[in-house]
Amino acid sequence: MKASKDYRDASDNFLLGIDGGGTACRALLMSANDDVLGRGTAGPANPLRNPDRSFRSILQATQLAFEDAGLDEKLMGNTIVGVGLAGVNVPAAYDVISNWQHPYHSMYLTTDMQIACYGSHGCSDGAVIISGTGCSGYSSISGDNRVHSAFGFPFGDKGGAAWIGLAAIRAAFLAYDKLGPPTVLTERIAGHYQAKGIGIVEKLAKAQPYEFGRLAPLVFAAVEDDDEVARVIIADSANHISAMAQSIWQLGPTRMSFVGGLSETIEPWLSADTKEMLSPSLYTPLDGAILYAKDQLLSLHKQHK
Repeated sequence: MKASKDYRDASDNFLLGIDGGGTACRALLMSANDDVLGRGTAGPANPLRNPDRSFRSILQATQLAFEDAGLDEKLMGNTIVGVGLAGVNVPAAYDVISNWQHPYHSMYLTTDMQIACYGSHGCSDGAVIISGTGCSGYSSISGDNRVHSAFGFPFGDKGGAAWIGLAAIRAAFLAYDKLGPPTVLTERIAGHYQAKGIGIVEKLAKAQPYEFGRLAPLVFAAVEDDDEVARVIIADSANHISAMAQSIWQLGPTRMSFVGGLSETIEPWLSADTKEMLSPSLYTPLDGAILYAKDQLLSLHKQHK
């Protein structure tokens, strides 16, 4: 997947990796010689939710990376960018970003899942499961690239922070109405929003996934306090991730990694055989975004020979 102005030798350009998800957009700026120059972090960048905010977050993260590097942001025009975003597996969202009149020399667009896979396995075959605001999987095996369970919140993403947060709210409301088992989540969620019952609904009526995801730490904390409702929510989430991992493993990847902002927290809950399948990532998704851009440049170079 790519959106490029034209092909040119990359030797005089900067390289920029963008990893944009439902909670944050991160940028990594490197020289053509692979020296790290600067980093930047901005807000959410899922274009399926809000394309304009995605553009703003990508640009802000880029500007902060150039500022961190002590470079003039006008040099964006000499920058080759690999962009991996949540949501662009949906064709309409992909089209919005690929048609963007961006300020870079060239931009190569794909999903956050693919750059995570590139980073985890260094461009080699493999698979990855991502648990952050959402939850999905991606595999690349002998040229067969597949997306797994990436339907987005609230339709899917079971195993991600947003799903955990929504499950906690539902459980808290059932307990509030005395239709479900009591849970400390009822009062803790009320405290988080400074509201109860329908007042919470009012505050969340237009909430984005990352706002539900902010409740995930409350759920893990409730587990530590022996709350059975919270334990069931986390166990259900982990069981889903384990089932996805088992399904992907049947395809025969040489390696599989587990990444994302929630991965370290929820990994201890995965089944023992799932944990045995996992290998540490070789690089980060941001590195994967740059590797993806280099891979696309190499393909273009071969086409121009």
